[in-house]
Amino acid sequence: MMYVVDMEVFKFDWIAVFKNVKTAEYTVIHNDNYQLKTFISPDDLYVGFNNKHYDNYIIRAITAGADNAIIKGLNDFIIGGGLGFEHWSLRQNRVLWLNTVDVFDDMQKGLSLKAIECHLGMNVEESSVPFDLDRPLTPEELERTIHYCKHDVDATEKVLRLRKNYLQTKQRLGAMKGIAPERAMYMTNAKLTSAYLGASKKEWNDERNYKYPENLQKHLIPKKVFEFFDRLNDPKISDKEIFRSKLKVELAEGVEAIYGFGGIHQGLDNYIEKETSNRIIRLMDVGSYYPSLMVKYGYTSRNIPDPEEFEKVYYARLKAKAEGNKEIDTNYKLVLNTTYGAMLNQYNDLHDPLMGRSVCISGQLFLTELVMTYINELKTVKVIQTNTDGVIISFDKTEHEKVKRINQEWQDRTDFILDEEKIEKIFQKDVNNYIIVEEGGEVLTKGGYVTYGIVPFGAWNINNNYTIVKKAIID
Repeated sequence: MMYVVDMEVFKFDWIAVFKNVKTAEYTVIHNDNYQLKTFISPDDLYVGFNNKHYDNYIIRAITAGADNAIIKGLNDFIIGGGLGFEHWSLRQNRVLWLNTVDVFDDMQKGLSLKAIECHLGMNVEESSVPFDLDRPLTPEELERTIHYCKHDVDATEKVLRLRKNYLQTKQRLGAMKGIAPERAMYMTNAKLTSAYLGASKKEWNDERNYKYPENLQKHLIPKKVFEFFDRLNDPKISDKEIFRSKLKVELAEGVEAIYGFGGIHQGLDNYIEKETSNRIIRLMDVGSYYPSLMVKYGYTSRNIPDPEEFEKVYYARLKAKAEGNKEIDTNYKLVLNTTYGAMLNQYNDLHDPLMGRSVCISGQLFLTELVMTYINELKTVKVIQTNTDGVIISFDKTEHEKVKRINQEWQDRTDFILDEEKIEKIFQKDVNNYIIVEEGGEVLTKGGYVTYGIVPFGAWNINNNYTIVKKAIID
């Protein structure tokens, strides 16, 4: 059975509300340790919002026999920034294991349940009962608190249904490696990817030992860019200073790019262009760019016992995408898109910072040489933007064959796949905020000015602020 759960804790009271996802029935438990302990079952699955960091620990303390004073102390410890498992009451007691799912996982940082309620058009209810009461709740206060708790449970259930595909993808990936469904759903994307690839934690101290790719055409790239990344070899510069630094370089007149350790960014501000009979706009998108760098340039985490395991995922995804198999494509996409970030996460078993830095730096350099080739060889080119894995340019139709030749040479030498996508119109505030009208009229948007609803890429997010304004801008 699957239940959505939420807990509320006061000095003399605690309340647990469970909602049966199948029957929609609520179970409310108040100050009854035995009832909670007998209700919890190892065969059931408990879903919450941020429950990994709060509710689960409160439940475990209660089932271990904690009294109200200890439960309130644990509550205050967690809210104050402590980690639940570090609290003395849980360290000295054998605690219950729960099969749980946290729908807060892999969500954009800072997104609260209250904000989600607002974006979903639900009433945003705050507790009308102060949590710092120095006395037991009155019957009327208890009833209001239960109502408030049920409301949060209902909101969490809505998030659960919105994230159904995300959870199903994790279940399928887990099944491929013999990981139980409840365990796979409990893991974050990064933890599941690490387990899928069989990674085991190792300590590395060579994060700054980056080597430039041998087939890089260095003569095309401004000297300042190499001087910037060569600073990795200077022990007098701290890691903090190195990895927070950025460099602005003018690649050509009006084309200023920013380099750093999060990818290249360049874009014309407040720019509008529409395709004409003489001029065309193209997005040159590198397919699975970061995963391709890992596979083709040996930047896969060295914590994976067999690098071919990642390669198998890479090529299986390309095959599934070509065949239109969306389910397999989605499964493997999760692994491929998560690995890079996990390599830079010190708490993940894939943690291999040198490989992570190598992916990012080499990715910027290869794109830079492509951009510089356009600038050097095309008389009519305008570089509209350059981002982590692609370039948008416009040029006269008379130079289209030359563009194709440049693209093919770059692909042959680097072994990347470059997709040329037609754009009819582009309205760009900056590299992070734009509207694109593709061939056939499909509209693509990026940035807080024009994107609304559930964001389909990156960390899960929902944003319906100023929806009518955004629709008006797009229209």
